[in-house]
Amino acid sequence: MTLRTRVTWILLATLAPLGLVVGIGLYQFVRTSLLARLDEALAERAELLGSAVRLRDGKMELDVEDVAMPQYERESGSGPKQIAYFEVFQIDQEGKATLFERSPSLGTGSLLEDTLVPASPIAWNVKLSNGHNVRVIARRVRPSPEGDEQRGERGGEPGGKAVGRAVGRAGRASPDAAQALIAVAVSRETVENPLKVLAIGLISAGVILLVTGSLAARWAVTRGLEPVGRFADQVGAVDVARPGVRLQAVALPAEIAPIQARLNELLARVDEAMAREKRFSAAAAHELRTPVAELRTLLEVASSRARSAEEAARTIETAVASVERLDRLVGAMLRLLRIESGREPVNPAPVPILPSLRECIDSARAVAEQRRVAFAIEVPGELSGKLIVMADEGLVRLALRNLVANAAEYANEKSNVTVTAVREGTELLVRIANASPISSVDGERIGEPLWRSDAARANSEHLGLGLTLARAALHSTGAGFSIRFHEGRVVAEIRLPAC
Repeated sequence: MTLRTRVTWILLATLAPLGLVVGIGLYQFVRTSLLARLDEALAERAELLGSAVRLRDGKMELDVEDVAMPQYERESGSGPKQIAYFEVFQIDQEGKATLFERSPSLGTGSLLEDTLVPASPIAWNVKLSNGHNVRVIARRVRPSPEGDEQRGERGGEPGGKAVGRAVGRAGRASPDAAQALIAVAVSRETVENPLKVLAIGLISAGVILLVTGSLAARWAVTRGLEPVGRFADQVGAVDVARPGVRLQAVALPAEIAPIQARLNELLARVDEAMAREKRFSAAAAHELRTPVAELRTLLEVASSRARSAEEAARTIETAVASVERLDRLVGAMLRLLRIESGREPVNPAPVPILPSLRECIDSARAVAEQRRVAFAIEVPGELSGKLIVMADEGLVRLALRNLVANAAEYANEKSNVTVTAVREGTELLVRIANASPISSVDGERIGEPLWRSDAARANSEHLGLGLTLARAALHSTGAGFSIRFHEGRVVAEIRLPAC
């Protein structure tokens, strides 16, 4: 799935539920409002009918004589929307309702489904026997006694046919205890039809918004990702055969810009690594060719004429030295390859660091005394017996031996080499520092494979792999290593996990 499609789906998945919630909320709000208005109109009708209930001689009557109420007549061609319904009940002392009047429009239907009457006004939905869905509201009223000035003439509408007088059939009732229940109903079409239109409109609007929203989101995402496409083209154009290429700014979004910076940093490191590899290949070819050329020259000179036994011995001795140097070089390169590829066994174990340092210094003592270079070990007294690291002892000794030998060989004559060991948190820091005659330019190349300073090239014993082997050995055993040239001094630092 493309990023464009994924972002579009995320936007739709976010907006669709929001639109659904808004639509449902709007539908419920309109429905509640319409029902509230309908219930309010029904309550007015019920109040109007309640004012026409009379208690005469202990019997209840609905006094609507000479009052026109055509909406309560039987259904006609005008449809159920214009029809209204009512039922009037007398409530006995047990709270049961006994019907004593109903509208002709009800036919055989009934509005009250239970003879138990609610204590407060209530509204509900009913489906009549004729199939019409109506909204019913019921409320209790106290009938007016005979002679009340409030007659039923307030409860009609002019121009229609009178329903007539209804005489109660529920028996006598006490004026103080008598109560009547008025149930009035009208068709729910005044609510349902607008809600149907609203539902269709909301669904249609939702579908249109989803379609247009998805198209708009896809267009917006496409426009927003155009710089990313141009950026991808730049990345695709990077070629190792053309070092120095960097990615240019293409008005990337703020979220993508850091990737460009990190990629440029990565390209810089790749260029540096490629340059080192090229220098290593050139140096390796030179170092391998030198002893081979020496051997070829010796053999050609030796075969040019007859040699005495003494001359032949000297020639063989020189040839053996060239072969030994070639063997050391190939052996060192093979061991470096094994270490870097992880094929050199690594067996971490507690290793006391001070004995290893002293042993490596003793092995370089002869070279140091010849050049009058002095070694000084600086260790806090309270830590002298506690400097133990978790590492492979053989690889640690290999690294320390190469670093100490390198310091003894290349430090300034009559100078000091300082070896310090301190504990920093969970690590043990070993620092080897010595003054060096190399230039700052050469100092930047310290540690490159097969690199040697001009002074070191005069001695064929040096291969230029000592620091490289030390770094590889330390990294393989989980230690940190760094070497730098600072203010005329070469400083090598080893960080090992302390026990």
